[in-house]
Amino acid sequence: MRSGWDCYGKKYSSQSKEGNGLGRKSKKFCGGTVVLLLFLGFFFLVAAKPSAFALGSQGHTLVTQKALNILKNTDSSLCTTFMTFRGRCPELPKTIFRSSLVPAALEAYYALPADTKLVKEAPAVDDYYDLEFVDVEGGIGSGGRDDPHKDEWDAIDDEPHYTEEGMNLTAFNHFIDIKKGPGLFDDYDGYSYNKGSASRDQYQSASDAASGTLAKLMGKITGFKVDEGINWWLNDEYVHAPGQQWYRGCSPSVERYSFPSDKRVYPTARDELLARFPVANSTGTTGRGIPYSVFMPVDNMARYWYGRFEATKDPATLGPVMHAIQDASVPHHAAGYMGNWHNRYEADLESRIPGWMNEPSFENEVKALVQAWSRHDPSPPTTLSVNEWSRQPAINWRIDQMVTWVALNAYKEYSNTYNHFRNGYRFDANSARNLTKLATAMSILALKKACGYVPGQPVQPAQTREDCINFDPARAEVKQVQGSWKIVVGDVWLLDFGSNESEARRALQIIQHYRMNSQCFVGRPNPPMQYYLVNGAAPSGALAGEDCIAFDPANIQVTQTFGTWVIAEGTHSIIGFGNNESLARFALEIIKKYGFNRICYVGRPGPSLVYFRK
Repeated sequence: MRSGWDCYGKKYSSQSKEGNGLGRKSKKFCGGTVVLLLFLGFFFLVAAKPSAFALGSQGHTLVTQKALNILKNTDSSLCTTFMTFRGRCPELPKTIFRSSLVPAALEAYYALPADTKLVKEAPAVDDYYDLEFVDVEGGIGSGGRDDPHKDEWDAIDDEPHYTEEGMNLTAFNHFIDIKKGPGLFDDYDGYSYNKGSASRDQYQSASDAASGTLAKLMGKITGFKVDEGINWWLNDEYVHAPGQQWYRGCSPSVERYSFPSDKRVYPTARDELLARFPVANSTGTTGRGIPYSVFMPVDNMARYWYGRFEATKDPATLGPVMHAIQDASVPHHAAGYMGNWHNRYEADLESRIPGWMNEPSFENEVKALVQAWSRHDPSPPTTLSVNEWSRQPAINWRIDQMVTWVALNAYKEYSNTYNHFRNGYRFDANSARNLTKLATAMSILALKKACGYVPGQPVQPAQTREDCINFDPARAEVKQVQGSWKIVVGDVWLLDFGSNESEARRALQIIQHYRMNSQCFVGRPNPPMQYYLVNGAAPSGALAGEDCIAFDPANIQVTQTFGTWVIAEGTHSIIGFGNNESLARFALEIIKKYGFNRICYVGRPGPSLVYFRK
């Protein structure tokens, strides 16, 4: 019995149609080998549980928490900026703590502070339901394939699934095959058995990975290695990808993590993904299915989600970035192996991480690395060669190159320290500690990058509360003070119009027409944005002769144009904030809070009054 969600978001549970109680794939075999092979296939997958695929939940949690704590202790202004991130990214997959099925729990999640969201998200990436495999069960024509999301009376229904024996299949996208060298689809490809490193230099036998006397005996009888056995078990399955029949957005990860413009081999992501993921037949066939697929590299995952962070400022979108950096520090992830004692290495690593996180020397070493890397590289890389593991990272590197650099160092350890595990398993604590240190430091560098750190420039303080002055519009008047026309209320002046009396009187007319009684600022002194309220709400209505530009508050976003942070609707800039991204984001919240949908001016160009209304 297997359960999960299909690509329509519906819960499913399935069992082999043959009804023999032995589970899936029973149609493949015959005679006395059925039970042995079924059991063997089962234990291959059990041997490759999530702990064998990625740094464990505890490790991701502790490293991410450590990165945040060091950032807080070394740069409180950056940490304050991070805590202002409150965006919501709709592309984030459902998780146990983020599900629309429980609205109250979802709202409670959205109310969490930014650091809590990030720490929760980093380990949860292993639980994303974003990569669908289809098990081809057999039939007439098309290699025995049929619509996996439809019950058909005249077919042995193919089975879609996101998990296998408790293992989430998204983990196949958490590798980067440095060992193979330059990739077919990316600078370095992700996991692949026949088109990557996993089919070569396998030294761990399936019997060694198994637990239990019977399972070990079966492994010895077949002679399979771990990666070999896993891909044998999956040889009649394929990744459901764009361009394939019956695809309905079932594998969003492969669409998101595809960047065909980098290599320019394929004109579109659809063309690339069809080449990456050949469909399978109902029995293992050369050139088809999972064994001949090339999964997405983990640096592409970081690249996509960092882009979503830039667009939405949802702190949870940095969770996959942290996850990618930290997975890349595991030697087996950088060499492209599920076997070769991958699970034992990560079990040993998980047991050591808590101790390292509490070592003052570990923290000091991490801080020194971050300080050295918080620099500007005049020639940031678009790709890194295998030998560039010693190149010093910089904060203006693209996020995927930060991940790749960590993987280069992890692969160096796989090759030099462990000699590809040719002589069996061992755990080098000094090597693992150093890789964890690099992953922690790179996690901090990524957070600094996200917070807008620029070497040599002070961090602009973040505004977190509205800054407003109340006044009585009935008492407002235009006066000339020391040769300058101003709007004043008693002894306090609100606005200065210089020598332009007509603009001052037009501005007063507007203030009194709308009965504006609060003048508010985003950033002082020299605020880049001012806005006015009427009893705590947006001015509304219209005044003849107003100079206003309408916009849709649902479509505006913060973006950077020629080095300047602006609030824009599409290609139209509404208001600019110089190099202060945090003020731009705060202003965006203000506009959305009050529902402003027009920006209005008195005097253009160089307006003497700018105000917002509905």
